[in-house]
Amino acid sequence: MKWYWTVDCANTVEDPLVAGKADLKGFEEWDFRRGQLIENWDGTAWLQVEEPQDDGDPDDVLQSHLGLPIYSARLRKALDKAGVTGIQYLPVRVLHYDGTPIEGFAIANILNLLPALDFEKSDYDLYPDDYFLPERRGKVRAVRRPVLRYKVIEGCDILRLKEYKVMILVSERFRNLFVANGFTGYSFYEVKTS
Repeated sequence: MKWYWTVDCANTVEDPLVAGKADLKGFEEWDFRRGQLIENWDGTAWLQVEEPQDDGDPDDVLQSHLGLPIYSARLRKALDKAGVTGIQYLPVRVLHYDGTPIEGFAIANILNLLPALDFEKSDYDLYPDDYFLPERRGKVRAVRRPVLRYKVIEGCDILRLKEYKVMILVSERFRNLFVANGFTGYSFYEVKTS
């Protein structure tokens, strides 16, 4: 099975909505990159368009300043119907510039956090040994061309790399469902497996 790196803010509607401000009720972006269930989620959390020129039509993967996967009800329904697992959906209010709500969006908290990066075959950078934040020294700083260890990802349809948590990768099955149904907000870059 082929695997793909998701590219945000690509394959968009003609005039996309972009949320530029948010209140996640005490949660931070990094809380959604841990691969853990979020307990005590506050369903009044919201995202809103900050500038009038960003108030267009929402993509199925909503564009926002947070860099989080925020999926439409239509996309979630298709993923559920196809049996795609490993995602906790956290309802979030999405608001136009004037405060008018857009129904049905949820943050996709990806639970599959796997040590799948093939260090021998991937192209990546590490934080230097003298980096000013000691906890990051020697860890992955950037990935230009990932190669995934197939035995680790087998049976999954969506995941984050444990070694580089900002990256979201999806299976061919996820990608094909997304493309076949005309969903918007992601494009896909094929990655190799070993």
